[in-house]
Amino acid sequence: MILRAALLLALLGAAPVAAQSLVALGDRPMMVPPPFESTRIGVTVFQTLASNAGLPDDLRFARLAMQAGNVVAPSMLRDLADRRDGLAAARYVDWLLTEAPSPTASDIATYAAIAAGTGRSAYIAEFIEALYHLDPATEPDDRKSLYISVLYPHAWAGNLLALDAVIDLNGDDRLFGALSDATRD
Repeated sequence: MILRAALLLALLGAAPVAAQSLVALGDRPMMVPPPFESTRIGVTVFQTLASNAGLPDDLRFARLAMQAGNVVAPSMLRDLADRRDGLAAARYVDWLLTEAPSPTASDIATYAAIAAGTGRSAYIAEFIEALYHLDPATEPDDRKSLYISVLYPHAWAGNLLALDAVIDLNGDDRLFGALSDATRD
């Protein structure tokens, strides 16, 4: 996970970080790093794709190959991840961070959110780091909704990285806008 996070920071133009300062997210480092255990708290927000039924043949064969540990084309991983296949989302994020020619923060955030939302808590740090690099004015609303649906349950479950991100990313001219009264309560 630390290697993936360091790659993410390098890809998104952040200064290199030591493994110990991995929790320095956004523009403000945490003064006291949260306990490592609290950064690994995961929540299953939505179920991962559980069956090949209904998949087109090309995706069904790609999914079987992926589950067998074989290399699958990134476009197939992305198509499977768009159908909420958590393993495909995780592999797609790995590809974005290590091999993609020009990954965007939006794609990293989206697919890391799908991976984390299906219970792969190892991807929560990449998801949150990417959120800090998004432009509130241009990020699509459907992606923002996905981010909120994954971020908030992690924060409420006690993941301190997620809680810090909820605080940082809500407000005027920030990614999620002003915190609603319902959320505040």
